Amino acid sequence: MMMETMAFRHLSSASDLGTPKSIKMSQTSYYAKPAVFRRLPRQHKMMKVVVNVQKAPKLVNGFSKPKGTELFETSWVNESGLKDISGLAENGFNRAGRLIEGRMVYREKFFIRSYEVGADMTGSIETVFNLLQESAVNHAYVGGVCRDGFGSTHEMARLNLIWVVTRMQVQVDRYPCWGNVVEIDTWIASSGKNSMRRDWLVRDSETGSIIARATSTWVMMNKETRKLMKFPEAVKKEICPYYLERSAIAQTDVKKLEKIAEGSAQYVLSGLTPKWRDLDTNCHVNNVKYVGWVLESVPVYILESHELASITLEFRRECGQSHVIQSLTSVDNDEASSDSTSAPGVSHCSGVNKKCLNALHLLRLQDSRVELVRGRTEWRSKTRNIN
Repeated sequence: MMMETMAFRHLSSASDLGTPKSIKMSQTSYYAKPAVFRRLPRQHKMMKVVVNVQKAPKLVNGFSKPKGTELFETSWVNESGLKDISGLAENGFNRAGRLIEGRMVYREKFFIRSYEVGADMTGSIETVFNLLQESAVNHAYVGGVCRDGFGSTHEMARLNLIWVVTRMQVQVDRYPCWGNVVEIDTWIASSGKNSMRRDWLVRDSETGSIIARATSTWVMMNKETRKLMKFPEAVKKEICPYYLERSAIAQTDVKKLEKIAEGSAQYVLSGLTPKWRDLDTNCHVNNVKYVGWVLESVPVYILESHELASITLEFRRECGQSHVIQSLTSVDNDEASSDSTSAPGVSHCSGVNKKCLNALHLLRLQDSRVELVRGRTEWRSKTRNIN
């Protein structure tokens, strides 16, 4: 059985291109050969290395590997990074991140691709949410506590429990551009008796400056009954040794998220429906999809003249494939008309010549009016025009 994976490593010069060679590591045979070149923003020369693992496992992430097929995974490694592939035979995949600070923090780099940016060539808030989610799941795998599902531990899998996010706050100082490389640090911490907190710091890999911060609260749900459950002691023993009591956001948004009163929403969009591709491995709508739905009812004039500076979401109920969703938005002091070129009624944010506005959001089931998500956003004026 053979599994094939792709990795990239830095080349100091073109002379590093040699003939294919076999590498022996951890009693597993690897076969590497040079392939396609590409350039990164900092003009580093990169080589694509194809690695054939001759003794791949029969099971990959808990699923049987289909006969006659190959699995592909892309990752970033340094000069000695081929050693990181030694874990591939045991885990099925090679993740490019690593544990730092006494194995308490997970760090991983991500390349911003063309399909992750919008009209202004920068990543969207959904891009940020996706990268945060990916780093969190990879942290659980690399840390050795994950068995299956989205970060479920071994004891959680035994008890048929899964993680669900109940609240999330993201602050973005600057959105990464197409071709940028971002570096994400993530860690977990305690949060009350029956929940866990996860934080993130997002940096520009080239400058090291922090461009985004995020924090979230997670609880456990029974995968079959869909009921929230208490924190089992066995699970606490698994994850408590990894707690790092550090906050990514100095002043967390703890204010109650107000509900938009019936009939008071200025912007309402109905008829939103989940697609099969919107479901995650736990068979409910992925939390990133909720972010997109929240922003669907934001008026165009705000999207054209402002960018999202912060978002706080409270997830109150899960959504299934058969549901029809309604998105509601209420903007503070909004007096816009369809031909508005700038946002009226804005207030001055802290900082120099920056205008901002605030909005409340609600996602609910269209027929029953059952709440799914409450949200609050803050928007700052864009500093440059899009041609």
